Amino acid sequence: MLLEQKRHDQRHRQRLAWAGLIAQSIGHATGLAALVVLAVVAWHAFDVGAKTQGAAIICTGAVSIVAVFVTGRRSADRRAATPQDEPAPGGAEQ
Repeated sequence: MLLEQKRHDQRHRQRLAWAGLIAQSIGHATGLAALVVLAVVAWHAFDVGAKTQGAAIICTGAVSIVAVFVTGRRSADRRAATPQDEPAPGGAEQ
């Protein structure tokens, strides 16, 4: 019974790890796609002679995306640093 519970717990943790990895990969791909769209819009602004607007588009967008990723990483680091709930002695949940 205990061994079965341990296997179930291990499988659950592996699934959570995979889910986190997938969510992180999707987030990175979405951020990269947004950056590419901003680059295309800025390039178009440069082509039509609006250099200042093009620079503002790419710089503001890039800074915003980087800020989101940095704050997301810092909050994830804080969550990882907090101690997890320990089970009660004897394996009984309260």
